[in-house]
Amino acid sequence: MPKAVDSSKVNELTELREQYLASGRYKEAVEVSNKLIELMPDNALFYLARGGDYANIEKYQDAIADYEKALSMDRGELTKKPPVYFNMGTAYLNLGKNTEAIKYFDKALKLDRRYSQALAHRGVAYHNVGKFDLAKADFDAALGLDPKNATAYRFRANIYALANDYKRVVLDLNKCLELDPKKYGQDAALYQNRGEAYHQLGRPKEALEDFEKALNLNPRYVLALVNRGKTYVALRKYDLAFKDYDMAVEFEPTNDFPLFWRGVLYYSTGKLSPGLEDLMKVVELNPGHVFAHLLITGVYSRQNDMEAACGWLKKTVAAAKKTGFKDWDYLKTTKEFENVRKAACYNEVMH
Repeated sequence: MPKAVDSSKVNELTELREQYLASGRYKEAVEVSNKLIELMPDNALFYLARGGDYANIEKYQDAIADYEKALSMDRGELTKKPPVYFNMGTAYLNLGKNTEAIKYFDKALKLDRRYSQALAHRGVAYHNVGKFDLAKADFDAALGLDPKNATAYRFRANIYALANDYKRVVLDLNKCLELDPKKYGQDAALYQNRGEAYHQLGRPKEALEDFEKALNLNPRYVLALVNRGKTYVALRKYDLAFKDYDMAVEFEPTNDFPLFWRGVLYYSTGKLSPGLEDLMKVVELNPGHVFAHLLITGVYSRQNDMEAACGWLKKTVAAAKKTGFKDWDYLKTTKEFENVRKAACYNEVMH
């Protein structure tokens, strides 16, 4: 240590920073780290420490800058430590820069292939870029090393949801909450996802409880509102469903998801005019939404407006060709399309 540096002052500040970290006073910890860097600007460890403090207050770009500064000053020791690369990867992950995050998690795992948290977080990054097989492999590997890794359970559930394996979704999310209730008990998306799984499993009571928890944490959570509405529909509580759909549309008027499901409920309860209005907005926002096109065709068929029904049937088929949609059973078998099936345009368009 250089003679000009007051070692007692450094020790005092270091202890103070540790106290702030222990009590969750992360902004104060940053201020103390600033003072330590002023005292010893050539000490890479202090930049590394401040990077962690910035990460604690979600200033991830500042955290990355400090991590990079520390690595640039290092004479070989830091580059051998997997947590340095893990922290860098986590900062990039939190910024939504998944490709960069994967590179740093790779570096951490090259140094320590049994680093379960790096595996779990790389799995999250793979999930975010749509590489679901790689994500699942990382989550399984992380849990093989550490069966108490809550992060791996939390995000592996998303992979199971994509496979419609809702029992495993519930099991993984239950385990996640059991292992880390403090962190994940504040995760609105977790409750929304588990609520959706319960709905798919035919367990409306549990579904509604979870949607309620999600909305208590985030009252403007449109996905939870719509999915709670769908659960109310299954229970034939249509007034409550409309209330949720209306709120979701109010929060996000240009989101085709709540508009579509409100339109479906209008359609299924015989309120064709407001249903048609919602469905028209859906196809305006999302021209490739085949089901919205199909239901518009159904509205006109039910109204016996065959000219309009045939026009929308053509648009439906055109949208289906662009998206690869081929499941026409609903159109071919249900009563509401009986009129359009009898029309001359039907064979012309469908064959």
